[in-house]
Amino acid sequence: MSSVLNLIRLGVPISGGHDQDDPFAGMFTMIVQSDNPGTSGASQFTIPTNGSGYDYVTKAQKVGGGTIDETGGNTGDVTLTFTDGAGQYKVGISGDFPLIIFSNTGDNQKLISIESWGDIVWGNNQSNSFFGCSNLSGIASLSDGHSSVTSLRNFLRNTSLASIDSAFLENAPNVTNLSNFLFGTTLTTESYSNFLVWLEANYNTPAQTFHGGNATYNAAGATARSSLVDTYGWTIADGGSA
Repeated sequence: MSSVLNLIRLGVPISGGHDQDDPFAGMFTMIVQSDNPGTSGASQFTIPTNGSGYDYVTKAQKVGGGTIDETGGNTGDVTLTFTDGAGQYKVGISGDFPLIIFSNTGDNQKLISIESWGDIVWGNNQSNSFFGCSNLSGIASLSDGHSSVTSLRNFLRNTSLASIDSAFLENAPNVTNLSNFLFGTTLTTESYSNFLVWLEANYNTPAQTFHGGNATYNAAGATARSSLVDTYGWTIADGGSA
C-alpha cells in the first residue's frame, strides 16, 4: 500500500484512464490571461452569462500547477479571484451553463483559448459568444453538446484565430444562422479553404448567409465556394481569392 501512495505522491498514474487524475475532466475549459486588459482585476476573471438557466461550478488553476480555486452554485456572472495571483489560468465550468457571451465587452481580451467544451449542453442561441475576444488564438471543434444550436451569429467575430478545424461545425448540424460568423477574423488561406471544402461537402443545406472574415481562398476553396453560392444558394463574404 505504501508504494502505491508513494506513486500517487510522485504523480505517477496507476490506471489507464487519464480522467481519473484530471480535476477538469468533463468541464468546459478555457485558458485566460488574468492581467490582460479587462473589467476585472489583474488576478481575476469574470465569466459572462446572459438570462436564466444557470447553475454551475467553477475550478481554476494556474497553468503549470498551483492552487485549485473553486466556486459553486453560480446562477449568473461570477468574478473569479485567483489565489496564486496574476498569470495564465485554466478555468473550468460544469453544470447548467447554456451560454458564455463576451459580446465585445468585459474580460473579452483575457480569453486566450478554448481547450474543451466538456459535457455542457449548450443553448440554442450562441450568438456573440466570442465576439471581440481579440486574443483568442485557439479553439476546439464544437461538441455533441452543440447539437441543438441554431445560431452562431458573430460567434468568432474579431478574434485572433488563424485556423479552425475543417470539421469545426460537425457536431452542430442544426445551425441556420452563420451571419458574421468570422467577421473581422483572418484565418490562413489553407484553413479557410479547407473549411469551405468541408462546408460544401457536408454542410451545404440550408442556404446560409455566411461571413468568412478577411480570409482568402485557394483553388480548391474557390471551387467549393462557387458550389455553395451557385448550387446551394449561399451568400458569402470574405477576403476573396488568394
